[in-house]
Amino acid sequence: MGAQEGTSSDIYTYSVKTAKVTRLTTRPTDVAHLKWSPDGKYIIYQDVLRSKTVDDWGIPELWAVRSDGTAARILYKAKLPVEDIVGWVDARTYLSINYDLGGCNYNAVFSVNIETGLKRQLTAGCAVLPIYDPKVRLVYFSVEQSYYGPNYGNKNIWEPGLYTLGLSGAVRRITNDSLSPALYSPQLAQIIFFIEHNQYGLVSSAGKITTRFSLDGIPLISPNAKYWAWSAYSDGVSGGLVITEPQGTNPLEILGKQEYASLLVWVS
Repeated sequence: MGAQEGTSSDIYTYSVKTAKVTRLTTRPTDVAHLKWSPDGKYIIYQDVLRSKTVDDWGIPELWAVRSDGTAARILYKAKLPVEDIVGWVDARTYLSINYDLGGCNYNAVFSVNIETGLKRQLTAGCAVLPIYDPKVRLVYFSVEQSYYGPNYGNKNIWEPGLYTLGLSGAVRRITNDSLSPALYSPQLAQIIFFIEHNQYGLVSSAGKITTRFSLDGIPLISPNAKYWAWSAYSDGVSGGLVITEPQGTNPLEILGKQEYASLLVWVS
């Protein structure tokens, strides 16, 4: 967890067995966007120098620290303000995207090895909402409009549609339909795609919609895949809590839309 102490925030772990709190980092900067490696041995985080205003963040540095607090080190400094982890290729290699909220200035996807520090750019294209599917070892991303410029060899190569990106850097447009990856579900071993207003579905490797279902928000799927839960989304406002059987069937409204709910994790 990240916690504020003094003028900056650092990383701490808390043991539910012993109730012991252990401080892992001590720096004059702030930590943000903590991610555990799949084997629990590393924590990847952003180290950011905040300016005078609370909401004014600088360009982040990406750091790694072992879960016992040793070997904290910088991996690299991002080029743009927002850096998100797309998925994990293995216990030591993750995929990330670096971009600017103001538009498609870069949106490059990288692979990063924690231990060797090797950072490899897979694409310089405008990858929007990328999600990694470990089953087929491909990144799926959407392009919402055409892009042209020096980053792409002055060629209009980024036409709207749904694309796949291989770990070798190979990019392929599989459909020109407007489909956006919403989440990867380990329980289903598939990506759920957003199709249009309140419509989600499953998509084949050829970009064809194979299953379509209606949801009010992105679902959080239970470990046994028998139940789906989401916070309802209506008129730009998130609220309420709905639990259903798979694909939105037999819904049970737990909280009304006037009550705010934020989903964290299924415990069983």
